[in-house]
Amino acid sequence: MHGAMVTGVLLFAVVGFFVFKPSDPSSIELTPRLIAALLALSLGTCALSLLLRRRVPRKTNAEPADAYWVAATPRAMMAWAPLEAGSLLAVYLSARTHSITAVAVAVVTVLVFITLNPGSLERR
Repeated sequence: MHGAMVTGVLLFAVVGFFVFKPSDPSSIELTPRLIAALLALSLGTCALSLLLRRRVPRKTNAEPADAYWVAATPRAMMAWAPLEAGSLLAVYLSARTHSITAVAVAVVTVLVFITLNPGSLERR
């Protein structure tokens, strides 16, 4: 599930880079203040996901992986969903604006999403 979510974000980044144009008159105007607020929101979803990660139960050594994931999947999805939304928002803004700040936020959110994988939840 996590891999599919990350792949979707990365594919959106590739497609967005070629499809979205910074000066597309048919789309809404992105003012610098709006861009900054949306980028802050994107980073906020990273923080929210890291807080929600604490709600994912810890795996015990004796517990098989399948049994662990039956119990942990709903809470892991609750941690990954805001991160996916923040990643998509940051990728969209970076594709639309080609701003270094937006690209940096997109890279940070996607890297956090990649590192918050199922293996990291099992190992902690």
